[in-house]
Amino acid sequence: MSEGYIGTAAADRDPVIGNEEIGTSKLSDGAVTTAKIADDQITTAKIETGAITDAKVDASAAIATSKLTGAVTSIASNGLATSATTDTTDASNISSGTLPISRIGAGDITNDKISSSAAISQSKLNLSITNSEIDAAASIATSKISGLATSATTDTTDASNISSGTLAPARMGSGSPGSANFLRGDGSWEAAGGGSLKGITEFNSSGTWNKASRESALGVTISKIRVYVTGGGGGAAGRNESVASGGGGGGTAIKFIDSSSITSATVTIGTGGNGNNGTGTGNVGNLSSWSDGTNTLTGNGGGTGAQPKTIGGGGGGTASGGDQNINGGIAAWWDGGSTYWGFGPRYGSSNVGTFGTGGSGTTNGGRGGAPGVGRPGYVRVEEFE
Repeated sequence: MSEGYIGTAAADRDPVIGNEEIGTSKLSDGAVTTAKIADDQITTAKIETGAITDAKVDASAAIATSKLTGAVTSIASNGLATSATTDTTDASNISSGTLPISRIGAGDITNDKISSSAAISQSKLNLSITNSEIDAAASIATSKISGLATSATTDTTDASNISSGTLAPARMGSGSPGSANFLRGDGSWEAAGGGSLKGITEFNSSGTWNKASRESALGVTISKIRVYVTGGGGGAAGRNESVASGGGGGGTAIKFIDSSSITSATVTIGTGGNGNNGTGTGNVGNLSSWSDGTNTLTGNGGGTGAQPKTIGGGGGGTASGGDQNINGGIAAWWDGGSTYWGFGPRYGSSNVGTFGTGGSGTTNGGRGGAPGVGRPGYVRVEEFE
């Protein structure tokens, strides 16, 4: 070792240290500080294996992953996510952004992956939907279906739309169709004749029809009845005229009735109109009626004969409430008007007419005697089992 001195004063001089003269044994621990080390002077060869611990690495060191080898996750408290060392990850880790369609494999989206509220636009479908693919509860609006007939969306249709085939009898009316039944005008099927005719009750004067009494007398259950109601005939004009016309016939109502809910009926018989025994017209006939609480049938009386005689004579009475409502006949000259039951009396003959017919007139002042009185009305009840 060569010697020299640093400094000027002899007392202050330090020995001059030559190159490569100081070994590590000449340095006390901690003697070499950062300030004593020049920049870029320590190489990796001067650092012992394992000498650099986590504490020695600066928090902002930003060490590139390319500088790391081995299993990084084996480093305790490494701060990396579970997926840091693999190319795959759980779907729940994708918390933002939009997955490109190219990342979805062909056929990977199955029916169960599509939300029930997805509302996929029809333009996105490239397929033909068959009947088997439509849910039974789909309730597709008819407005979405083309090619439907006008009648496809209603339960009713016009009769002209029935262009072939035969309409089933059950479609024609209520009740039970059958070879022994007929279809009534009100759209109800009834047994022809109402079943077997078991009895007839006739009223020439007012009274009451009682079903229980009739069933007891006939020994059957009465299920149907046919009722006829005829009004009284009109009276003829006065005899003290050279000629005077007859009175009109009473009207007749006829109805076939289901008597299952009927217990009794009130029957009124209209009297015939009186003829005029002097000068002038006679009297009109009076109405007859049937009332059972459900059905009311009325046969109105015939009109009075005219004076002096006219071609028309007394007008016929009207009727209401029946399946058939038949007007009485108009008197012809001096003959009485007819009814449903037959012709009226004719002047000069022995015929006195029948139920509800009008009275006959006179000719040549008293030749025919007192002018005719109209015949009383009539009610007939046909009773069927």
